[in-house]
Amino acid sequence: MTHYLRLVTFYMVASILSGEIPTAFHSIEFAVQLVSPGNKNDLEGFWTPRMGIEALFITPFYWGEIHAGGQVRSFTATDSDYPNYTTIAPFLGWAYSNALSDNFNGYLGLRIGFNRMIFSDISGFPGNESEIAAILSAGVMLPVSSKWSAKLSAYHETIFTYKRINLNYYSIGLGYKLSTPSWLMGFLE
Repeated sequence: MTHYLRLVTFYMVASILSGEIPTAFHSIEFAVQLVSPGNKNDLEGFWTPRMGIEALFITPFYWGEIHAGGQVRSFTATDSDYPNYTTIAPFLGWAYSNALSDNFNGYLGLRIGFNRMIFSDISGFPGNESEIAAILSAGVMLPVSSKWSAKLSAYHETIFTYKRINLNYYSIGLGYKLSTPSWLMGFLE
């Protein structure tokens, strides 16, 4: 996790030095993304990851953005000795976003959350288990209209079980951005 923190610290310092301080909470973006497993996952040989879904809220926060949301993903056992399971993974994170060109924005961030693994009923496995996770996230956003955008992201997740589990996955989806209502701005400030 130390390398995650170093990378995010670098981007945080870079954003502070750039001198740009956006108005915190001035907009809220809602995004829904399909999550696809990557290759070279620690679960290979035991479980096969399936497509999942992510719901995401993004708002500017001084030198970056706050990302909050969750994912639901399922894993199918490759052997009858192991149960299938579904993971529900809420998270909270910070990201540094910057324009890569006139049409593309990119971001790099760190999310902290937990994975709630709900196992199918099988002898020798608990019904569910929760573990802390750290996720390095990176992505690009292409505006489709003044409010809509297409999103493409990649993730490297470390789940802090007894033996750490490293997962890679990707997502693609749509985001919808709106100005934060004044009553909510007052509450958030």
